[in-house]
Amino acid sequence: MQPALQANGLSSKTEERPGLLNVSANEAMALFKDRVQGTGAVPGLHLNTVRYRYSLPDEQKIRFRVRTLQKLRRTWKNDETEAKFLNLVRHIESDGCALFGGLVDTSVFERLVLKYDEVLEEAGNKTFMHSYVNFAHHPAFLKDEEYTDAFGHPLLICLIAYLMGGPVRVIDLRGKDTNPININAQDDMLHVDNTPFKEEYKILLTWRRGKAQGASGQNFTFLPGTHKGNRDILVDNCGDPWSTERDSLFVSHEALDGLFQFQETIGVPRRVIEVNYPEKPLAAVFPAGSLVHHRYRNMSGSPRSCIIAAFHLAVRNPGELIHAKFPSGSKRSLLEFLVGFQDGDSDDEFTDIICDNAKRIEEMIWELSSPSAESILVDLQGLAILDFDDTVALTEFLSTSMFYDKHGLLHLILYEDGHEEIRKPARKRIGEMQKDTMALRLAHGCPTSLDLLQPETMRVVADAIVEMAKRPELYPKVPHHNVTFELASLRYLLKDLGEAIFRCEGTETFLCTSLFLFWAGEEIVPYLKESDQAVVRPLLGMFLRNYAAFLLLIEGLN
Repeated sequence: MQPALQANGLSSKTEERPGLLNVSANEAMALFKDRVQGTGAVPGLHLNTVRYRYSLPDEQKIRFRVRTLQKLRRTWKNDETEAKFLNLVRHIESDGCALFGGLVDTSVFERLVLKYDEVLEEAGNKTFMHSYVNFAHHPAFLKDEEYTDAFGHPLLICLIAYLMGGPVRVIDLRGKDTNPININAQDDMLHVDNTPFKEEYKILLTWRRGKAQGASGQNFTFLPGTHKGNRDILVDNCGDPWSTERDSLFVSHEALDGLFQFQETIGVPRRVIEVNYPEKPLAAVFPAGSLVHHRYRNMSGSPRSCIIAAFHLAVRNPGELIHAKFPSGSKRSLLEFLVGFQDGDSDDEFTDIICDNAKRIEEMIWELSSPSAESILVDLQGLAILDFDDTVALTEFLSTSMFYDKHGLLHLILYEDGHEEIRKPARKRIGEMQKDTMALRLAHGCPTSLDLLQPETMRVVADAIVEMAKRPELYPKVPHHNVTFELASLRYLLKDLGEAIFRCEGTETFLCTSLFLFWAGEEIVPYLKESDQAVVRPLLGMFLRNYAAFLLLIEGLN
């Protein structure tokens, strides 16, 4: 759907013209203004907000780094290996990203492509935007430790842990196939991942779909040096800091100008790096929670496949991605450790496993510096977009106000303590819902302007459903293995959506938030006992009719 309204979400037209809800343009404008109450702002990066990003104390990070290098040094055979390792660390610290190619042989990568394609064919959700799969639900894919080096080589894990200053664990591992398309979903806009209050690193492995070749099109793009700042931080009446997802998106000319100014402030050139490297599949290592980046997605190039692994400090975010039991006294592999349970007591086991891989780490370090080796560290300078006109064109593309409802922008709060993590599975569950599934579950009805809800009402309804979902009597027919966690995730998402509906800055955000309110509540219903379901369903009908009425209101002004 094309946007009906401009930057502030409101049209300046006042002529009388009946819309699809049979209301005049003036009446429609009044209805918009009653509901779209947020004030616009230009997101930016700052040095003085970095202090809000949780990091381990310097003393703790130094102890971990010294201990890890001491253990590695005992196994490494070449005295210069440590210096080369630290050069790789400085490379990422300086630019915010390192690109590694050829981490596994071509024949091994072909095996990865074959197995990956099998999983995507069987389990990918195949939406119009992409086909997505959560590898936490497909642990068999991770059993081949030879090809998993392409996105989890011990060198890359060691670099991430060294940079973060402690043991890390994988908190998300997904695959995604994308076709060339012009679209502005969040991944395709300049953005920063996760939250300004927590560190997050990612390994992004990309290749041409079905081939052991580098991606051709939909290239990973980033702004070097932007990882040294942090997003806007707000402070509430009690002095507690908070932020929003909107502050993580840089989609306007003003926002991009601010990013360039930040680069100048920290003493780096105004630069945009587009990773156009079709020669080899590449693994990008970068601090996704601080580096401004996106997937430059348009109609050019070939279909792309990727694997994305996200890493958090184990002490900051304890837990497990895949539940697995190991015999008493058995030793986990590096990958088993990364996806298995970790907490604040994981230091010794982590360094032991890293040191078990010391020989492989050293071999890869030296391969990367050998001109004749298959493995390479890509020179970023050759990838820079130097023509400023290209950057302006990119900005124009990014600022196009396209949205696709459940893939549109939300304004959810980000908490200092990071407890929004629990709502992420529920949000992804809705965001990745297939079109056929949605169609089967939607009720029919003809909305009118009387179905439009005020934000205050929407929050009251959301809170009421959340309270019902706290009751211990769960509906027994839910076919999921982790009912308690899934229900908690949905509750937190619904509660935060009820808060976010007050801060929508435009019609797009209001429409997207309205839709998510309905689907979050709809996903909660199967967990409730039948008597509570009977109470909740009429409330969800209110959410659905509100969404449909607001959508028709926009269409009427188009």
